[in-house]
Amino acid sequence: MLLDIKEFIYVNIELTNSLYVNQLFLCLPEIWQKVTVDDIVYLADNFTKTTSYFTLIQFICKYIQVDFISYILKSKNIRHEEKIKIKQYLKLQWNVLILSDIEREFLETGFENEYIQYNPETWSYIRQLFLLDNRISPLPGETEDFRKFIEELTNSFFNPSRQVLPTCLEYI
Repeated sequence: MLLDIKEFIYVNIELTNSLYVNQLFLCLPEIWQKVTVDDIVYLADNFTKTTSYFTLIQFICKYIQVDFISYILKSKNIRHEEKIKIKQYLKLQWNVLILSDIEREFLETGFENEYIQYNPETWSYIRQLFLLDNRISPLPGETEDFRKFIEELTNSFFNPSRQVLPTCLEYI
């Protein structure tokens, strides 16, 4: 029996907590090498819990380091109420979406490395695979640039004059 990767990711995100999911997914880069942007779109379009979006955003931002937030906020398949909660989450929790130098060092050389076997080159390769899709762009690498990116993204969500994202009226 073959593993349905999309279903595996979906069930784990929907039914378990984000700490478990992040550690599980970090242990399985071979799964993420087979995941496509279309798979992630499918997941996001079918989540039933707000926390599932949070978990997906955190994992993709922190470890794959690409922007999938823009898709979520633009998608007509995701309810407006969910987008408001996601925006609030981003404004309050943007800092947990960044892999800090301390976390990176701990993953590479710390106690968890024995179990997770984090390899930055593997995750960089996965990132490059995602970036081959023109719907995806890299995230700013510096903390302050990332904070500004999140601030601009969440503010533009409700500002139709900026034309970065659709207006709220498109979702009603």
